[in-house]
Amino acid sequence: MKNLNEVEKSIKGAVENLVSSLNAGKSERYIEYLKFCSKFYNYSQNNQILIYTQMPTATRVAGFKAWESLGFKINRGSKALKILAPQQYKYIEVDGERIYFNQMTKEQKANKAFHKVGVTYKPVPVFDISQCTNTNNEDVITSFFYNLGDTHKDQYINLSNLVSERLNINIIETEKTQGAEGVSMGGTILIKSSIDYNNKLLTLLHEVAHEMLDKGEESDRSETTKEIRELRAESVSYIVGQYLGLENPFSSDYLLMYKADAKSLKEHLEKIQKTSKSIIELLNIEESKNVVA
Repeated sequence: MKNLNEVEKSIKGAVENLVSSLNAGKSERYIEYLKFCSKFYNYSQNNQILIYTQMPTATRVAGFKAWESLGFKINRGSKALKILAPQQYKYIEVDGERIYFNQMTKEQKANKAFHKVGVTYKPVPVFDISQCTNTNNEDVITSFFYNLGDTHKDQYINLSNLVSERLNINIIETEKTQGAEGVSMGGTILIKSSIDYNNKLLTLLHEVAHEMLDKGEESDRSETTKEIRELRAESVSYIVGQYLGLENPFSSDYLLMYKADAKSLKEHLEKIQKTSKSIIELLNIEESKNVVA
């Protein structure tokens, strides 16, 4: 068990490492990730809901041609997911009534100055990457995170128990995490059950930080942006992970994705450090119980 000075020194060192990573800018892995994401549509919230209701485990979806252009083949027997795609149509108004393009006379079609454009939505098929097979030899980033192993399984289980017992937050492992590694719901945290224990630990730290900073009585959620909330939660995960001896290779890239930089990190440093310290002290209090005098 570390004393107070050692804890504060550990937090300071972790912050300095994270600041250095952000100052270094986008990593090659992060850039490749953005390139991969850029190949796909920007889905509306309605379409995100449609995708989730049809396949809660979906992580990356695109149409048949988009997957084909990336060197993927849709697996035989895969059932398409349906989303709504905007479709433009042309029309003119005559005596207050709409006449659509296929109803126009030859002269009306030629008189483009009177044409108006409307938008309607029609269902179109898309497929999740889990329904595809990569048919080329190129490495494609299919997930922001990758397996880190199970070396910190005991620490994850210990923290889960402490969070449940002392913070009264329910921890549920499930695949229904809205496509994320974890979800903070205010009194309940969902952790994706299929990820390895090291990722579970880092994810739990991230979501506990959300609970402490964004969902409690002292929450300033209404005064902050999503970017700032993610900055703080991921910084806490990184700091406490370092304290526990678990390097988080995703933090700087994750924060860059939310447009975080060293300046914004420093502006919220007080709350980040305070929350990190609270979690570390929670772990240390439990550890001190097991120390034999």
